[in-house]
Amino acid sequence: MLTLAFVSALSLSASAQEVIETWRYTDYPDGETLDGVDGWRSGYDADEWYGYQGQQQRYALPLTDENGGTWGDGGPHDNWLINEDAQVGDGLVVSSVYSEDDDTIGLVLRWQDEENYLLFLMTGSGRRDGSGPVGDGVFAALVEIRDGEATILDQAQDSYDRYTLQAFAVGANDDQVFALLWSDTDTDGSPVIELYADGVADTGIGLAGFYAYEAGYEGGGQGVTNIFFGGIGMGAYDDDGDGVIDDEDNCEQVPNEDQADLDGDGIGSACDDDEGSADDGGGDGGGTSGGDVGSGGDADTGVSGEDLKLSACGGCSGAGGAAGGAIAIGLAALAARRRRED
Repeated sequence: MLTLAFVSALSLSASAQEVIETWRYTDYPDGETLDGVDGWRSGYDADEWYGYQGQQQRYALPLTDENGGTWGDGGPHDNWLINEDAQVGDGLVVSSVYSEDDDTIGLVLRWQDEENYLLFLMTGSGRRDGSGPVGDGVFAALVEIRDGEATILDQAQDSYDRYTLQAFAVGANDDQVFALLWSDTDTDGSPVIELYADGVADTGIGLAGFYAYEAGYEGGGQGVTNIFFGGIGMGAYDDDGDGVIDDEDNCEQVPNEDQADLDGDGIGSACDDDEGSADDGGGDGGGTSGGDVGSGGDADTGVSGEDLKLSACGGCSGAGGAAGGAIAIGLAALAARRRRED
């Protein structure tokens, strides 16, 4: 049985960095369209993503198998499914996928609007040709969509395995982004796909969710192929380990649990070299960088507190019971892979 546990961060250094779970969702309504339910929103009106009850967990499924269009035009390129409660800037999102198809699937992060977000895209094993939204043939890619234009940040000639339940994740911390795929749901093991990029524009807090392009249900005489996206969870980075996530921390690199800001300039007293200066310019005294991270989501995930193994948890439940449909995630072993060697 799978559980969801953010054990530790993908570290950039030997700092106190942690990952704090902020949101999760496992309770897809069986047989119902997801758009408009529990904060879910889709970008392509012709694809009615819907919920499905499996033997042990629930899934989200895209229905169409269409291609074409351009980014932001409301067509097949925009076949994402995001959740209004899945808000994060410096953090990661993890899920599982089981595919009977070989076309493009993925995860969305830092979604700002229809033309600005990050994507982790993959095609499936057995693919020989065919076009995807950013490339042809077999590929895995970390992609930035900016102003309706796609830029490949990193890529590999690799794929997910069809007919195999696999965990995958995409994350960002400041200007660094990464994407990972495991061979199964054991995220303590080494990923089979690792993509990284530095120097990416930090757009701040955005939404997260799933992506599918020419992937999923096929009607008519072509039979049926399904894509099953499992429970999804999100964690936010706490680089200084003070219990305040980076997205809300007024001193991201200096521990300051109290978030004191004596001169009200938005920079915490613990890291404000000019505090008390007449040139401060004031401020509203706020200690956040925007957004309401972890404010919503599934109120009862059925995951016990011991399953979570968290130093803190914002917006998630500690209810007991079976783990349902989330993914076990152990990221400590990946610390050395957080940055690619030159």
